[in-house]
Amino acid sequence: MDVGEIEALSLLQDQQDAEFVSVETKLQMAPQDDLVAIFRALSGFSCMKQCFVKKIVSLPARALAAIISRQSLLQFLYLQNVSLSGEQEDFDSLAQAFRHHTGLRKIRLYMFRPSISTSTCLDSVVSAIAAIPCLEEVSLIHSKLIVADAEEQKPWDGKCLLDLCKARNLKMLTLTFSTELNDNHIGDISKALQTNKSIKNVSIRSNNLGKDAGVAVGRLLKSNSKLERLRLQLSQDDHAVPIVEALHENTNLQRLGLVLPRRENDKRLHLTDKLADMLRKSNYNLVQMDLVGLTNNVEEILFFLKVNQAGRKRLLSQGAARDQWVQTLISHNDDLSVMFYFLSKNPTLCLVLLRRMIALSSVERVGTSETRSALLPELSTTNYRKRLHPPGVSSENEESEKSEGRFIKKAKNC
Repeated sequence: MDVGEIEALSLLQDQQDAEFVSVETKLQMAPQDDLVAIFRALSGFSCMKQCFVKKIVSLPARALAAIISRQSLLQFLYLQNVSLSGEQEDFDSLAQAFRHHTGLRKIRLYMFRPSISTSTCLDSVVSAIAAIPCLEEVSLIHSKLIVADAEEQKPWDGKCLLDLCKARNLKMLTLTFSTELNDNHIGDISKALQTNKSIKNVSIRSNNLGKDAGVAVGRLLKSNSKLERLRLQLSQDDHAVPIVEALHENTNLQRLGLVLPRRENDKRLHLTDKLADMLRKSNYNLVQMDLVGLTNNVEEILFFLKVNQAGRKRLLSQGAARDQWVQTLISHNDDLSVMFYFLSKNPTLCLVLLRRMIALSSVERVGTSETRSALLPELSTTNYRKRLHPPGVSSENEESEKSEGRFIKKAKNC
């Protein structure tokens, strides 16, 4: 144990049982030997579950490997504005540490890159991260996995991203690059995701994604029945058309985000019409759309998202019972557009409600409550329940009957 490590341990000895550790700004220009000593000291913590490392210009890969290899309880690792330095064997050691870690569940790499002093790319590190068995979430945001000089000599193939797409327990994948991702990368990523049954949430952003990227993601949506959330940046509106067409068939996606360039409104009507037509005719699953750059002429889109949220799929596609229809109407009795839509889809329900309203109105004109019960005993709440549920038989729909009565009373008062 060297002097630097002894000093680091003496400073940190009172925090040995900390579950959350953050190493940041003050160390950004620290000598490499001091950084290694500090990270070795941190690796001796007994309860560390979260580790944040921020704004370190040249962090030795072996320093980070010390924490990863010794902290078996670590679950969340966040590296922000960190550059890794070292020789190839140091990066191999870091990759090995990630590959054998069994507890990491969430890794976020923001502005993560190799140091300008090294020629080693980080692909092997990302591939090793993909092999972590319990990993559930990975974010690569504005990170560069290869140094600029190497990228100029040979285009980045992005193969390590395919390993992330094949991770067996991964649920959320975020890839945000400025220009590194292109249509070819998205084609490969989409193919890898077609057979992935664990990933539920995918976000991909890059300034270079065009028509082929839209076609590839459209094929993904047609074949992957597990994806629930998708966010994608495209360079033109028309590139999103294959995605919209695929959503006529997709039965699982619930939230869609499209990041599009801002254009004049009259040039966006084509995509707006496509989205509205898809929701109107066939898609009962989407409940939320985040349309960045598309803000006008979206009233119909917002309406169908609202009725989807209200349960359109359950009522129209899954043979819902009458009490489910009534309960939906009651839940949305403050929104006439939603109520009218569902009543238009089930006119018989409207007739049933109308008959009961007329009957109740007629009874109220007769006189006292005793006279009403005598003239129309079938409308008496007590007799009605006795007829449906003889003594000794439980009423499973009792709450639904109460709800229906409240709805009739509200409709009559209107």
